Amino acid sequence: MEGKMPKAASRISAFPRKYAETLNYTLGAPRSFQVASDGKRIFFLRAKSSSSRALDLWCVELGSRQRHRTHYEFKLADIATLSRQGFAQNAEPAADKIRRERTREAANGITSYTIDMVGSKAAFAVGGDIYLAHVGTQPKIFTRSIGDATHATISPDGRFLAFVSQRELFVAKVSASGISKPKRVSPSATSTQFWGLPEFVAAEEMHRQAGFWWSPDSTALVFQGTDERLVTVLHLADVSDPSSPPPRVRYPYAGSENAELSLYIWSIDGGTRAITWDSKKFPYLVNVGWKGISPTLTVQNRPQTRVRVLSVNRKTGRISSEYEKADAKWVELIPGVPSWIGETSILDAPDAERRRLQVNGQHRSKAGLEVRKFVGTLRSGGLVYLASEDPRETHVWVSFANGKHIRLSKGEGVFDASIGGETVLIHGADMTTNPLVAEVVVMSGFEETLRIRLRSLSSKISNLPCPAFFSTSKRKINYAVLLPDGFTFDRKLPVLLDPYGGPWVQRCTKSVLSYTTSQWFADQGFVVIVGDGRGTPGRGRKWEKAILGDLMHIAVSDQMEVLDDAINRDLPIDSERVAVRGWSFGGYLAASMAMLHPERIHAAIAGAPVTDWRLYDTHYTERYLGDPGKHSERYDACSLVHSAHRMRRPLLLIHGINDDNVVVANTLRFSQALFEAGIEHNFLPLVGITHMAASSAKAVKHLLQVQLSFLKKALGLT
Repeated sequence: MEGKMPKAASRISAFPRKYAETLNYTLGAPRSFQVASDGKRIFFLRAKSSSSRALDLWCVELGSRQRHRTHYEFKLADIATLSRQGFAQNAEPAADKIRRERTREAANGITSYTIDMVGSKAAFAVGGDIYLAHVGTQPKIFTRSIGDATHATISPDGRFLAFVSQRELFVAKVSASGISKPKRVSPSATSTQFWGLPEFVAAEEMHRQAGFWWSPDSTALVFQGTDERLVTVLHLADVSDPSSPPPRVRYPYAGSENAELSLYIWSIDGGTRAITWDSKKFPYLVNVGWKGISPTLTVQNRPQTRVRVLSVNRKTGRISSEYEKADAKWVELIPGVPSWIGETSILDAPDAERRRLQVNGQHRSKAGLEVRKFVGTLRSGGLVYLASEDPRETHVWVSFANGKHIRLSKGEGVFDASIGGETVLIHGADMTTNPLVAEVVVMSGFEETLRIRLRSLSSKISNLPCPAFFSTSKRKINYAVLLPDGFTFDRKLPVLLDPYGGPWVQRCTKSVLSYTTSQWFADQGFVVIVGDGRGTPGRGRKWEKAILGDLMHIAVSDQMEVLDDAINRDLPIDSERVAVRGWSFGGYLAASMAMLHPERIHAAIAGAPVTDWRLYDTHYTERYLGDPGKHSERYDACSLVHSAHRMRRPLLLIHGINDDNVVVANTLRFSQALFEAGIEHNFLPLVGITHMAASSAKAVKHLLQVQLSFLKKALGLT
């Protein structure tokens, strides 16, 4: 009908709102899985709809007592009901805000929880109060008002509940009638020392969110003390409210002092003992595990060239070294390893051209796969892990001692897993319109006995991305190309490079969720290219560690190789109109490309970029560039601030004022350097926004439109 927008155009125009409201089509899908030790119960979080950010706690019971059902799904805790009953209404505690920022958690409600070993109880904290859900035939919820409780963690036997309040560690007893009055088990906190919480670099860079650990027999608790008195203080002022005092944040800049860590073990029968190790040589605590009922520590030296596993005698506190690995460049931290299988076998995935699981030095994972994570051990002894044959995909595998290997995840995609007993919960994303997968697989020996998919309420992707995959002829760099929906190759189109391009993160994957915004830009009339150069994960030691000493030029070179390779193919590319966009490392890479190759790159959008690596944290930055006191030339060579005078192309800088990860000083200093060099540029400060722009639906929606307008103007498309 005349005057109505065509359906395709309507979908395109509606995408920014839809993307923001659904958190990239993830809301309403099951997530955050835990499986009981016998595999009979699976717990997860799920929102009520595809546009609700409030998460509820759910449970699936396998082999249900309900007749003719293989499984039964029920809700354990409804956040809206708790709120109506007068609970869960307090302001979010500061420690919980920090946890959500470190984990990039943009949802709310019940965002984390723990279960006991058999899955009879679940515990969580919301609004600073702690909650206990008894599963049973009639689920019951008990609460205890604390005010600022966070990190609620139930003991494996379900008899105790530990949590952090006022930056101190507390333990309460659990019974059929509720939660007892908590007892403080840590020393008192001070202005610079806290207990039971991870320090910044552990949470942000090591992905360790725990600061205390229950023993498997629930008789002891190991907890961390953190002393930040030597860590640099930042003042992150709210520039929109100059009358408010700026909050003080401790941030360990590269080359500066880290927090000093200590460990203690508290026993339920009374008594606390210090655990001491050579923290001067090995200052980073990677993880705490267990060898039987004795604690083990995985620690790392500051240059990150050595990782050591230490065991602790629970009675004497004496430390002994069990295992060590080293690498002249750096030791990559692989989730789940090193760890113990029983009390005699050490499991690891040492750095090699292809990482393989090893038990006491003997290979256990399938040859030719790159191990990405160790998940755990099935009751039958099978080792469950994530691995890639094609780096664009990550699959769930199980390997047995007899040499048999089984891939459990189906089709193309990027998957993860949780396990208990003989049950494997596979979750991830594939390339379909309903991409989020949550499948329960029950094993019996080498065979599947049950496979079911959990119910999802997430939205279908209306503008389904259709990437075509290529690899460059020189270095075999993987990249994806997206064209406008229905494009007929009747003209050449401007190019938008859309990379991340740095350590840990892949953008060129077989998950459709990697490309939703890229497809939207393509539908505006661009050829969008997403490439993963050297330094990105999944391609072995040589590929990952090629960037040692240089975070700029190698990454830029690989993106230019991708662009050249795409131009040489039969693609509708207008090489005189090329732009690049990115966020975080991708923002740094975008500005670097425009600065180093103005003859090829005609505009750049740099969101939340690190512009001088001296302004980023110790654990990440020193891994690649070393100590700035010893390698100042590396930092200078990789600095956008030092080279700002070279910028010749239109540049849009975007940064959240409240960013405590890549602090806004990065963009402010770069902008000042550009100004002093007489170089015009655009700067969009985001008031109230952190490094996680997705926390604000309005910000996400408008950011896409602002970027599109800038690109059209900069490339002469308006």
